[in-house]
Amino acid sequence: MIESSITRTHETALAVRRIQRFTIVWMAIEVAVAFIAAIRAHSVALAAFGGDCAIELLSTDPSSERIACIVEEHLGKVIGEPAPPRA
Repeated sequence: MIESSITRTHETALAVRRIQRFTIVWMAIEVAVAFIAAIRAHSVALAAFGGDCAIELLSTDPSSERIACIVEEHLGKVIGEPAPPRA
């Protein structure tokens, strides 16, 4: 696995968590809007889109936990030295 030259810190872990939370909230809103629009428009296509979004939302839980574990694993560990200067 290729490691980043960025040193992981507590602030990095918090930033990753914020992005994950924002993504999950955004996807939940997307599901709600799609289903509400499907009901109001009597649209099977919008309902299918909402279902697809719901499946994506459900799949984020294991993914976000895996990412959180990786970030926490690297906390406190200096991953790389400064990159060598390019010629």
